[in-house]
Amino acid sequence: MNNFSIQLIIQMIAIVIIVMVLHFALRKYVFPKLKVNKIIVGIVTILLFLSDNVVGVKLGTNSPVYYILMILFLTSLFYFFDAMGWSRNTRTKTGSKNDITIRPKAKPNRVKNMNKKNDK
Repeated sequence: MNNFSIQLIIQMIAIVIIVMVLHFALRKYVFPKLKVNKIIVGIVTILLFLSDNVVGVKLGTNSPVYYILMILFLTSLFYFFDAMGWSRNTRTKTGSKNDITIRPKAKPNRVKNMNKKNDK
């Protein structure tokens, strides 16, 4: 408990704010333009997780590289959740109101002309 301080809480809050702002900006401007396979995003997320842990052990958790890798890992994890459809706004539900149905145009003169043909 001795290592738990106000400075650590401020660092965690700053990382959360950075990750959320980065994710929402990327989600709005970059992610719709990318067509990446879900498996590739998952593999990159796992590699970032492992590299973050290795850097944390080798350089220590106070290294800026550790924090940058942590931000990249969390952003890629959120992108993976979006790609899998686990966030609530990414996939549209089937049968929604915005579905377009094509209906044939009613042609009332066709029935009138059909009766005239049969009379001749």
